[in-house]
Amino acid sequence: MLGCCSHIRAQLRLPPRGTRITTRPCRLRIGRLVSYSGADRTSLALASDAGTTRALGFYYALQRFLELRGRWQVQIEWANALLALGEALGPKDRMQLLIHLGNTYLYVGDLQRALNCYAEAEPLAQQEGDLVRAALILNNRGQVLDALGEKQRALGQYRLAFELQSQLGDVAGQAKSLGNLGLATMRWEIRSKH
Repeated sequence: MLGCCSHIRAQLRLPPRGTRITTRPCRLRIGRLVSYSGADRTSLALASDAGTTRALGFYYALQRFLELRGRWQVQIEWANALLALGEALGPKDRMQLLIHLGNTYLYVGDLQRALNCYAEAEPLAQQEGDLVRAALILNNRGQVLDALGEKQRALGQYRLAFELQSQLGDVAGQAKSLGNLGLATMRWEIRSKH
């Protein structure tokens, strides 16, 4: 939750840990924090001073809030600031952040940056032996390539993701990859007829 360190609690003007608060005042305080232009960077600095684990926890707690309010640019700034911590982030945390950042870029339509994030995250997933996230990256990259109009490369990414998920026995992942493959093929057939 947001109150993972006293510096952040002070920045948000939250009561001490253990005090019961309702969700409505908490949301208002978070909203106030996000609405101030310099508060985001200040809070991130406080969170990163408290340690990368707490900074990441704070980011992931705030990320959903930012998504729900369409604050994509703020989310991108936070993710980039955390990535700037460099070596302090472990490869798994860096990979996860890059995937989230790539997804955000994909959502806002900055497809080249999304591709760059996925390209940087893929070797980290392989290094960590995280085949589930490697398949996720392949699926996401397929979506970007499909949006860029690169049919064959997109279909290839979906097929690779499906093969990887087959090896893992990930039935839900296989269904997602097959669904993406089918949708991409259908879109291309519709485009070719018009």
